[in-house]
Amino acid sequence: EAACGHSYGELLALCGAGRIDAQALHQLSNLRGRLMATRNDGGDRGAMLAVQADEAAVQAFMREEGGDLVVANRNSPRQYVLSGPVEQIKRALESLTTRAIRSRMLQVSAAFHSPLVADACGPFANALEGVAFEKGRMPVYANATGSEYPKGAKQAREVLASQIVRPVNFMEQIRAMHADGVRCFIEVGPGHVLSDLVQSTLPDGEVQTIALDASKGNRSGTFDLALALARLASLGHEVALEKWEVALPAIEASAGKPAFMVPISGANYRAPTMPRPPVATVPVPVKTIAPVPARAIAAPATHAMQEGILALQRLQEQTAQLHKQFLEGQESARRSIQSLLELRSGAQISLPVSEPLPLRLPQPSVAPLAAVAAAAPATPSADRSIYERAVLDVVCDKTGYPVEMLTLGMGMDSDLGIDSIKRVEIMAALRARLPEAPEIKPEHLGSLQTLEQVVAFLSNGKPAVPAHAGIQALKQGQNLVSDALLAVVSEKTGYPVEMLNLGMGMDSDLGIDSIKRVE
Repeated sequence: EAACGHSYGELLALCGAGRIDAQALHQLSNLRGRLMATRNDGGDRGAMLAVQADEAAVQAFMREEGGDLVVANRNSPRQYVLSGPVEQIKRALESLTTRAIRSRMLQVSAAFHSPLVADACGPFANALEGVAFEKGRMPVYANATGSEYPKGAKQAREVLASQIVRPVNFMEQIRAMHADGVRCFIEVGPGHVLSDLVQSTLPDGEVQTIALDASKGNRSGTFDLALALARLASLGHEVALEKWEVALPAIEASAGKPAFMVPISGANYRAPTMPRPPVATVPVPVKTIAPVPARAIAAPATHAMQEGILALQRLQEQTAQLHKQFLEGQESARRSIQSLLELRSGAQISLPVSEPLPLRLPQPSVAPLAAVAAAAPATPSADRSIYERAVLDVVCDKTGYPVEMLTLGMGMDSDLGIDSIKRVEIMAALRARLPEAPEIKPEHLGSLQTLEQVVAFLSNGKPAVPAHAGIQALKQGQNLVSDALLAVVSEKTGYPVEMLNLGMGMDSDLGIDSIKRVE
């Protein structure tokens, strides 16, 4: 019923709404890309810097810094993008870091939506003169004005031509669409960046956001499309679900031999009937040709049978291994719950102890509930520089902060703004990079507040927990585990995180079977 785009995405919104046709879309996309690639005078094309702060803080920073920086994108109340010359953008990044304001340079080829790309407006406007602007099927909201595109072709061309150099008022666009009655936003494109910006712009607006690539390519595109259509239907929108399954045209058999068909079922294919071993061959009355032994002819069939048996055996072993991991996970959860109860009550509470498993397996990948102050086995101290470098490199990779701006004294939450989900990602990356180091388990996360504490734990295998921080660490550990649990369940089941809560039953509400539970 309405459309909008972000920066270049505005061209696709205009095409999707029927204002321009597909041929014009390709022509303008090609021209826009070439115009943005190089400047006519060969000068600085500029760079862009994303800043996580409110508008007042951004404007105050720009007044103090001066220079040629401009606000290129107003993405949400807490995200603004600056454009300007490369050196000024680099200095701004350093200055914002010293002020503990999160920012990062964007991987772009120019300072889009700034005077540094003004030379592209003229050629782009000339090309638009040959493009027909139709009335379209629905209104399109413009980056430059934050409101609907003009209905007249001439005025629409002017708005689109100026869009290259004017700021992207995405936040104003979304608010204008919401004021006009839009309550459901569907993101067409990679990832769900725009969906997150909409939720940030309208936190209390009772809006629904649906991304067609909600899994960022981790799942089949067909599955993500099906999920989006199902959500739209559940919200009461008209969806032609009968078009999902369209019968393929029947393949007519040729008049000659019947089509070759092979029935296949199960994980391992084998012929429906095993060939019989051939009988002993009759010697040919030519002395130079010897009879072929029967066992030599039967060897391929015997080999195939052995391969089938081995494959079936491997399948059974994998099933048994999954079941044992599930049982081990249940036992770990029981022990963790007992530790939590003891911590809360201060008394020893005994729970029924299950029979020990006949085979001790490695700790399952599904983390149990947090039990604070359970120290990992101490390991011999190693060269701290190895752990320091690993921690700084991983934090740099996961947060975007340059490694030279990180110090071990920084707090992961207070200084770097690392939330619980990001913290779990960092710890997983450290585990993969330093397999020989002590494992940082969920029960340790609440006590590791600074990068120095993480390095100390990796060196010694013991978290430094102040005596007065027990209850706080318990709450932080529980929050970390809760957020990680919801993120993993969302990834493995396809349910959006915002639709999940800790009161849901894995079987009754989410339909998670035993195999999916082990995953």
